[in-house]
Amino acid sequence: MESISNQIYEDIAAGKLKQAAKGLAELGLRGESVLFLQRLNHLEESSIRGSIRLEEVYVQRSDISDGIIRALENLMDKKKPLEKPSMATGQNVSPYSDLQLVTRRTFKILNNIGLALITFTRKWLLYTVPFLIGVLFGIQALTTIDIFETIGIRKFINEIPWKKPLVTPAEPNDSSSISMQISAEETNNSILQKKQSNPIREDLPKKEISPSTEPSDSYRYSHRQAPSEENQLSSPAGFKITPSVFTMGSPLGEMKEEANPHDVELSPFLMAPFETTFEEYDAFCQATMRPLPDDEGWGRHKRPVINVSWYDAVAYCNWLSLQHGRMPVYQVNGKKVSFDFTRNGYRLPTESEWEYVAGYGGQRFGNGADTADPAELNFDCSRSNAKPYSLIGQPRNQPVEVGTIGFPNPLGIYDLSGNVYEWCHDRYTSNAYELAGRQDPTGPNYGSKRVIRGGAFDSGPKYLRHFVRASWTPSSSQDNIGFRIVWRP
Repeated sequence: MESISNQIYEDIAAGKLKQAAKGLAELGLRGESVLFLQRLNHLEESSIRGSIRLEEVYVQRSDISDGIIRALENLMDKKKPLEKPSMATGQNVSPYSDLQLVTRRTFKILNNIGLALITFTRKWLLYTVPFLIGVLFGIQALTTIDIFETIGIRKFINEIPWKKPLVTPAEPNDSSSISMQISAEETNNSILQKKQSNPIREDLPKKEISPSTEPSDSYRYSHRQAPSEENQLSSPAGFKITPSVFTMGSPLGEMKEEANPHDVELSPFLMAPFETTFEEYDAFCQATMRPLPDDEGWGRHKRPVINVSWYDAVAYCNWLSLQHGRMPVYQVNGKKVSFDFTRNGYRLPTESEWEYVAGYGGQRFGNGADTADPAELNFDCSRSNAKPYSLIGQPRNQPVEVGTIGFPNPLGIYDLSGNVYEWCHDRYTSNAYELAGRQDPTGPNYGSKRVIRGGAFDSGPKYLRHFVRASWTPSSSQDNIGFRIVWRP
């Protein structure tokens, strides 16, 4: 009997409860044995079906093991008193062997530890992990710290194959929108009639507009002829912009976020007529021993540079300023960037500067037109993206050489709508217009993303409108985001 009871204790310690229950039958406790085996079989079936939690499995197995031990102890009580005084010392002595006592205590301790670990893990996964993720995103959104870069997971996030910028504008909401169920032919005909009566379109020149200021050392950029080696680093040409007070935001009420018109007063500045090209940016990379950005197999030269981050664009601006004896605008210390707009160096346009130039004339698009025409803009002009203010055509599905499609806007600037999104200086927040000042606003002081404007070759026409805002992570690059430069006179 003692050998069988010892074996039962060993089976319990090893977790072999069925074997321990069968051992009771060998001691004559057949009813208890059958009962415990039925409970174990039912528990096993419930666990397989998933109808019982893992914590409950541990609790019930512990209860069954205690029941087996109690049944065994009751049997032993009938055969031998629980305690008897020692003849030598007079102290109470347990009738059970040391193995039996140690086995009971060890099993209970291990069972309690396992149950505590499961409970802790479950609460950690359900409550603590989501809380920590929320804290990370909160820090990312409300501070200038790139928390994902700090903890070393930014490169994994950047490898996610996003195609469009994460922050996209809302759908149009103007009451003048025509039903999209009308045929494409009727839409195109009505838009063509509007274009014929548009005085801005009739007055647009057929050739490039000369810069309004011509410094003696300036190089007259032409997209149709590559600069020679001796003048590759000549000062970029720019069109002088002398704005007065203008209303920033959506005057048409087409966008919710941008439907907060407010007056802005800008100081004079010069803007490059074209987006920065691969040819120009590659010279910077070669001079600073940087890797060349990927052109996705579409070609380099006069195409707008892509796959550059906001920080890359800032570094290019500072480098170009030094090449031409200008004071760099940006002071870069890792991911912390400060700026001084009183300096005469090259920089990215502020959001208000970009919108003033793109919306000059009061039309929807950056080329001075009120209609998105595939012959004049590079965008996704497929039927699925058609709007009452766009024509349907064959999408190009890649950037094209700067200035080769359509006309410049009335200020002489090309490709403000479509081709590639353009980095702006400002941080992005959805309530930026509510916080903006009137004189030369530079954007909010917080926000983890930077503004991008203008839409791209893979954007629908609604994203090309001059008042539409979007954003992207400044440390990340994209195959549809580039930039252009501005500077003080």
